[in-house]
Amino acid sequence: MDIDIQILKRIKINNIQKRWIYYLFSKWELVYIWQSENIYTRIFNHLNDKEFDEFSYVEIDKNIWLDDIEMSEIIKYKPKYNKFIYEENSKNKLKCMFNLFRRMGYSLPNINKNIYNMNKEELIDYFRWKIKMSDDDIRYIVNLKTTEINMLRNKVWPIM
Repeated sequence: MDIDIQILKRIKINNIQKRWIYYLFSKWELVYIWQSENIYTRIFNHLNDKEFDEFSYVEIDKNIWLDDIEMSEIIKYKPKYNKFIYEENSKNKLKCMFNLFRRMGYSLPNINKNIYNMNKEELIDYFRWKIKMSDDDIRYIVNLKTTEINMLRNKVWPIM
């Protein structure tokens, strides 16, 4: 089934100031979950980068923390396009850590293969050298699971 652009346009017109969790499906399989305050644009943009033929959405009250709902849904359903969030491997975890630190306002270079080969203590030393943060805070983040790092990342806005 093709995505009905008219439905997307009606969503945009009728729901300009609302917040959403949206779900993309391909052949009845859930393939992606995310959040948006501009659901029309987000779903429309996914036509270029994800394969799906249906979508659904849920309006979320302004008083509810959207990131926690989104993350719990992704962890629960494990859609294929959200793998980077729930797969626990060192490359994904490092990418999430670097994204977290960048979102906190720290300037870090791109990850290279030397960083991928570091053990936890070497990684803590690396971050200690690159960012001004307490050893305890760095050690705490390095020891988090990927999903926990992503939850933290979604709650942090750039300091800059």
